[in-house]
Amino acid sequence: VCILAGSAEQAEQIDDLLWTHKDISFLPHQRWDEHPDPETPILIGWQGERPPAEIVVNLSAAAPSGPFERLIEVVDCDPAQREEARGRYRTYRQAGCTLETHRLHAAHERSGAS
Repeated sequence: VCILAGSAEQAEQIDDLLWTHKDISFLPHQRWDEHPDPETPILIGWQGERPPAEIVVNLSAAAPSGPFERLIEVVDCDPAQREEARGRYRTYRQAGCTLETHRLHAAHERSGAS
């Protein structure tokens, strides 16, 4: 799995966050500019680089170059970010990708979570 950040700074923040959890919840990861071990399950990179993984979580504002087995987009409720995500959606559709959307806020509301 590759997490694709919008910048080197955001990639560093994600890297730092993944180190702050307890030992029992640690997720092994490396930034891919650090010449990662091929067995590392989570790689962190940033926009402008081709992610070296089959499953990519895109947190950047741009559509990454593929191909991938699966591309996951996490879209914020911020109107500007939603508009950027709609543009990426159109790009993926024009490229012939099979697209699925999941509205997490609706699932959250149905569960009664606050």
